[in-house]
Amino acid sequence: MGAKATVETELKKLQKVELNMLKEIHAICEAHRIKYFLIAGTLLGAVRHGGFIPWDDDIDIGMPRPDYDKFAQIARQKLPECMDIQAYNSHNYYPINFIKVIDKRTRLIEEARKDSEHVSGVYIDVFPIDGSPNNRILRKLHYLHVKIYRLLIAYCCCNESIIKDNGLKRMIKLSIMRIVKILEKLGFLKITYLHKKMDKLLKKYDYDSSLIVCNYLGGWGQREFVPKEYIGIGAPIMFEGHVFWGVEKPHDYLVKVYGDYMKLPPEEERKSHHSFSILEL
Repeated sequence: MGAKATVETELKKLQKVELNMLKEIHAICEAHRIKYFLIAGTLLGAVRHGGFIPWDDDIDIGMPRPDYDKFAQIARQKLPECMDIQAYNSHNYYPINFIKVIDKRTRLIEEARKDSEHVSGVYIDVFPIDGSPNNRILRKLHYLHVKIYRLLIAYCCCNESIIKDNGLKRMIKLSIMRIVKILEKLGFLKITYLHKKMDKLLKKYDYDSSLIVCNYLGGWGQREFVPKEYIGIGAPIMFEGHVFWGVEKPHDYLVKVYGDYMKLPPEEERKSHHSFSILEL
């Protein structure tokens, strides 16, 4: 079997595990009246491909902050024994400020975190969708504040492979990362403190009273600021032959985040944005 065929086979196996996990999450949310929505590339895949984007290797769901907090409280007790959640307040050197639901029967280490104490399994990302200021300038400042904490947490927990820039920008970022790691090692900068500050910052603006909401921890920057009406109360959507919940206005959401979302990227860009150093299924 050629290398390409092997990669495609492994990807299909990975997607199958993730789909089964999504079905379990869906069942818990339905039973406990927790709102969740397929978002980002998972929603794009549902609309454009009827399921996974063929080269995608993860599932992203979002929950309004009240629902996210409720899910975080009950998920560990309600998930099947083979699944668990990982979060900054339960795992050392957790490099992000959102929940991952993992399959404990698998082992996965991303390249950027292979030197960390944090080990994961095949996962689904569960993002909080939070409120934002109504003022556009204040929104930008708030996003910048969040971004600074995201970088500090990443620089504490990840290795240099997360820095994709070249030249002077790379040198500056590497220098900052090394300083952050030294401060953390000496105890002047605690990862737990950074996570708590980030959590408080994300919750600063109430979801229910905000007109514009955002997945601050996603990968599309300020394009993730969307009118709350785009999220709405959700709408059923087919994904890999199963009905899940998508946002209420998927077209408006996808245009805001991706632009011309029905246009396929060039073939050379049709690849995963993750890098796994170890993957056992």
